[in-house]
Amino acid sequence: MPKRPVIWSGRAPKPKQSKLAFTKKADKLDENGRPVLDDQGSPEKVEVRLQRPIVQSYSVFNAAQLTLQNGEPLPPYKEDEPGISREDNDKEVFALLNKIVENSGVKIFHDQKEHNFYGRSAEGIHLVPARAFDEPMYYHAAKMHEMGHWTGNIKRLGRHSSDGFCKGGYSQ
Repeated sequence: MPKRPVIWSGRAPKPKQSKLAFTKKADKLDENGRPVLDDQGSPEKVEVRLQRPIVQSYSVFNAAQLTLQNGEPLPPYKEDEPGISREDNDKEVFALLNKIVENSGVKIFHDQKEHNFYGRSAEGIHLVPARAFDEPMYYHAAKMHEMGHWTGNIKRLGRHSSDGFCKGGYSQ
């Protein structure tokens, strides 16, 4: 059985969050423009100084601070459960995600070459084909991410996006 969704139930103290920040890294190049490789044959990385820096930060939570939807404590994470292969677990998870999408009624269009997005005017999710993703899980993650935007429409959850997707009104 796939793991159940995790949320903050509101019954316990609000989880404390930690802020993470990332910098841009790129392959180190030699004088001929070819990647410089380390001892393992992987490209060496260097920090890139951008003309217009992009700052991205993320709020992360310790799983011990979260609960399941029914308010029960989150069970401890098990790296590998005996008797359940990753493939079997992924099949179950994908089936569950596909059922969520099917029950939602969202229209999904596989009509993109590079970008995934929720289109307000077309009332659907636009994705690159599943085969374009390195792993099936990445495809499903992108689909569920865009579905999150889709749910914010006034016809569904009615979140306000006039102040931007990352502001307080949208996240209510």
